[in-house]
Amino acid sequence: MATFNGAKYVAEQLDSILAQTHQDWALIIRDDLSTDQTPSIIQRYAEADSRIKVLSGKGKHGSATLNFSVLFDYAHSLDTPYLMFADQDDVWKPNKIKNSLQFIQERERTAKPSDPILVYGALEYVDEAANIIPQKIRMPESLDFKMLLAENHAYGCTMIFNRALLQQIGHIPDSAENHDYWVALVATAMGKAVLNPEKLIFYRQHSSNASGGVARNRISSRIHRYIKQVDFLLPVFVKNYKMINTFYWGYKERLDENIKQLLAGYIKAYKTDMLSLMIFMVRHNFRKLGMMQTLAHYYTLVQLRRKVLTRAEQ
Repeated sequence: MATFNGAKYVAEQLDSILAQTHQDWALIIRDDLSTDQTPSIIQRYAEADSRIKVLSGKGKHGSATLNFSVLFDYAHSLDTPYLMFADQDDVWKPNKIKNSLQFIQERERTAKPSDPILVYGALEYVDEAANIIPQKIRMPESLDFKMLLAENHAYGCTMIFNRALLQQIGHIPDSAENHDYWVALVATAMGKAVLNPEKLIFYRQHSSNASGGVARNRISSRIHRYIKQVDFLLPVFVKNYKMINTFYWGYKERLDENIKQLLAGYIKAYKTDMLSLMIFMVRHNFRKLGMMQTLAHYYTLVQLRRKVLTRAEQ
């Protein structure tokens, strides 16, 4: 769990983890120099329960990704067979760990011990007071690499993955931009990522969410962004482009030849011109989850490709 100024909600999240039906777990927390009561709250819980450990504040700070990256490096020193991410402001349903563990172990029975497996899950939106928001989000039954080059559907707070994937990932670099996106990229390039359709967390929506929330997923909001405020998406596309480049060069020698050629071709076409990029994406069936979303993605690339390249090189 990575924390930062989460005093308003973190105790409720910690209580939900303590209330899990599966009790054989360890919780590692690192705070990102909070200025509120978060450090004292998490320290109080750690003193009351030996399964909770708070790491020192040494190392890099400044974003959730950097914070989770330090935690991820620490996880390599443990002998845990599975890893999960926890957001500070969500609430876990009592069976989250038990259900997630059973789900991934069922997939491991038909796999080799060395096979990297990621399980990502569905979620239930709630407001600041934990009241359910009747908003659904479409989730693919599994992820493939080409789909991830357009959009990530694996929320870190829903993930569980095995040690084989932990070892394949190695270190999550600063340029990863999004730790969960990076994990999903490695999983689909070197193993597999499958959906657990059970909604096991209450995903809290409030003004301080680090990731996009329910309001941004509404159709009306998407249409407004794509037509009226397409430049609003520029930072997202810049981060995506940088991350894909970093991923390619970081794992190039370990990638399957088909994945390697796909990435190299995509980056080359992106840099060449708009026509080359469109032809490449159509030929390789680059898509999002739904025809309208795919067309919107292509439209946005037409509008922003040059700006993305300029911003990425700065």
